[in-house]
Amino acid sequence: SLLPEAAPLNPEFRYFDAGETIVRENEAGNEILTLSDGEAEVSVNGVVVGEICSDEIFGAIAALTGTARTATVIARTPCMVFAVPKDDFLELVKNRPSLIEKLVSGMAKTIVSLNRRIVAEQPDGDRVLQTKTSLAEES
Repeated sequence: SLLPEAAPLNPEFRYFDAGETIVRENEAGNEILTLSDGEAEVSVNGVVVGEICSDEIFGAIAALTGTARTATVIARTPCMVFAVPKDDFLELVKNRPSLIEKLVSGMAKTIVSLNRRIVAEQPDGDRVLQTKTSLAEES
């Protein structure tokens, strides 16, 4: 669980049925979410670009940068999500530095899936993707 014993916050637990929208692309979002149970699908402009599995953090890019949500997240199975306002999340990170690793890996996963989608839309997408992937693995 993400919550330390003395959590300085009260996360809001939300339940979603399969097919329900958890986060909508282009909407404002000031909360960071964790999928505590279930599986969800991530899409951009109606195209599926990835998935979120149990215990993954999502929604952080919009919340931490003050921008709109970059993707839509729809529950694939019944889902339990807990939502933490940005300020509470930042307080939580101070007490649990290990959260940073989880947060960064979640953001990286989002960026990789969006990059793959952008590259796939280019005329010679496959060749470009292979080059970018091999470069990423070297660094």
